[in-house]
Parts: sequence; C-alpha cells; structure tokens
Amino acid sequence: MSAWPGDGDQSAFPQGMPPICNWGLLQKAFKLSQMNLGLLFLESISSGVITKEEMNWVTHHQRNFSRIEEATAIKLGRMVDRGSIQLGCRI
Repeated sequence: MSAWPGDGDQSAFPQGMPPICNWGLLQKAFKLSQMNLGLLFLESISSGVITKEEMNWVTHHQRNFSRIEEATAIKLGRMVDRGSIQLGCRI
C-alpha cells in the first residue's frame, strides 16, 4: 500500500471521482506546513539549492525563530550570498 493517496492507491477516491491532477502541489503545500528551519538548512546544504517557496517560508516565520534558528537563518543567508546555495528548484 502507498504512503500517500494517489501514489497508485486509487481506493482513496470515491467511485467516479478523478484522481488529483496536480499531486505535486499538494505535497509541496504539506511539506511547507511541516517544515522547520533545521531540516530546511540540512536539505539546502546537501542539495546546494533552496527554492523560492522555502525562502518565502523563512521570511514569513522569522519573527517566531529561537536564537539558534536565527543564527541558522543568518548562516543560510550568507551561504546564498556567497553562492554556496543557489536559488532554484530541486528535481
């Protein structure tokens, strides 16, 4: 059985209802709602990429960051400024 409805498990949809056409957008929305700065930082440094949506998430949530998260966000910003992390999309 699939972990996500629509990943091959059509039983999640009522009879006659088409599957969700753009499942990727729903996954992105879920990811952004479950995101935390530490995971974002690790994913960004491992891939060398940060997405526009992730940058928007950081700026939207920065007023709620702890001191450690503030330091992490500053480090992430400096890495973007240096070119160590590119603004783009992950494939």
